[in-house]
Amino acid sequence: MSIYQELNPNQFPGFRILNDWERSVLTVQAQGYLISLAGSGLLSTGEIEQILERIVFTPYDQVTVDDVKFAATTLILERTADGLPLIRLMNLSDSVN
Repeated sequence: MSIYQELNPNQFPGFRILNDWERSVLTVQAQGYLISLAGSGLLSTGEIEQILERIVFTPYDQVTVDDVKFAATTLILERTADGLPLIRLMNLSDSVN
């Protein structure tokens, strides 16, 4: 058996190529940061798509690394576990001990 037969293709999820319009909107640094998020496994392929959808429709001529960081952070904070948001607002009566 060769090493190529032993590899599981699910271990290496693909990353779609940015189209010309996305590349024109994202700075090179923002493109690199997005690729690093995808490669780290921190975000799923679907979540990367959600980030792209959010940031390419911003009113800015250029989307920077900070814009991608903001979109990624927002998406991570919106994740749900068992149908409940991971982040919730505290009631005024709640306390942190």
